[in-house]
Amino acid sequence: MRPEEFRTRLRGVIAFPVTPFKPDLSLDQVGLRKNVHELLRHPIAAIVAAGSTGEMYSLTPAEHQAVVKTIVDEVDGKIPVIRGTGVNRQMAMELAPQSAQAGADGILALPPYYPNADEEGRAEYYGGDRRRHFFGLVRL
Repeated sequence: MRPEEFRTRLRGVIAFPVTPFKPDLSLDQVGLRKNVHELLRHPIAAIVAAGSTGEMYSLTPAEHQAVVKTIVDEVDGKIPVIRGTGVNRQMAMELAPQSAQAGADGILALPPYYPNADEEGRAEYYGGDRRRHFFGLVRL
């Protein structure tokens, strides 16, 4: 999806589905598919896969990728899929390029874990040489 098309499609509600877990705390992909299927019954503009509803802190990187792939598969091109990235700089830089591999249309670059970082720290997190990792390696 071209950046211009992506931007024009982001009009309206962007959904953040809950990622369910089984009783043994493993990822419940069947439940996730059901959650996404139900969301798609409504007029949503896009869906965020593993983006700040607890997944960043609850999933391994492999599970995180599985969530994205499951949602991309279930959405089947109907709406854009945005992948949450973040926690810390290194994890964000690893997750961002994996987003395109999983079929996501863009990323949601979440801030570092500690919400009280100063302005200079946040600017460094999103800027400088690191910027290419967030924005140059995914199809935004």
